[in-house]
Amino acid sequence: MQSMTLLDLSLRVATALILGGLIGLDRSTKEKTAGIRTMMLVSLGSAGAVILGLEFTVVMTIEGIPRPDPTRVVAGVVGGIGFLGAGAIIQSRGSVKGMTTAATIWAVAALGMCAGAGLYEATIAMFVGVMVTLVIVTGLKRKLMGRDGKVFGEDVINSLGDEYDEEGEDEDKSGNGMF
Repeated sequence: MQSMTLLDLSLRVATALILGGLIGLDRSTKEKTAGIRTMMLVSLGSAGAVILGLEFTVVMTIEGIPRPDPTRVVAGVVGGIGFLGAGAIIQSRGSVKGMTTAATIWAVAALGMCAGAGLYEATIAMFVGVMVTLVIVTGLKRKLMGRDGKVFGEDVINSLGDEYDEEGEDEDKSGNGMF
């Protein structure tokens, strides 16, 4: 087991930066929070953590230290990214905003970890999956629901039937004031 070459290290870092940046570019063009710089840094940081974990494994193996475990670094990244994602989620007036941003941050971190591990096929698959979700699925959602939450011109709540009031809660049909 030997340390990675400068070329291999550079390729892993460049892959993380470029693909993270492209995802961030998509977010930025839609004027979303967590744009190019954020996605590049999340991807780069995740890749760097995995590279560090792999390099520690090499050094520990050479030094004869038993059971080096680079997966601990991955677990640390996942936990840390959860906090970053939580910061992107905002609750305001009964609605939650930022879930897609938080999920994108989490996915970009996974992409960066794949790049850092040198798993290029997985990195490309993650990138394609994120972009399909952000571009194609978002486009389909807009076509089906529109920006105003209407499905084919009908209000979503009204399309569910009369058993829901305008707040989305069950109406009391019994007249006894319960539920």
